Amino acid sequence: MQENPEYIYVRGRKQKLNGDFESYGEYPILLIDKNNKEKAIATIAYDGNLYSIPDKPDTYSAYSFNLLSQFFNLTKVPGFVPPSPFVLIK
Repeated sequence: MQENPEYIYVRGRKQKLNGDFESYGEYPILLIDKNNKEKAIATIAYDGNLYSIPDKPDTYSAYSFNLLSQFFNLTKVPGFVPPSPFVLIK
């Protein structure tokens, strides 16, 4: 969201029928737009601005949030010890 944004790019690849992989382009891991009215995966209003994660095929934003969501859900597994500090009630 700064004037000259810096992105972390990941090179995409897809698997061919023979099992080899083909590289195609680099895409940002996460892209956040400010005051953009296009279709978005998620949107939040903060301090008078509208921030959104665009639903674009040329980013890995949806995959990144899906992965983070799965990691978060792993911490909710019964029997899992949460990170300290915590209180165990039996």
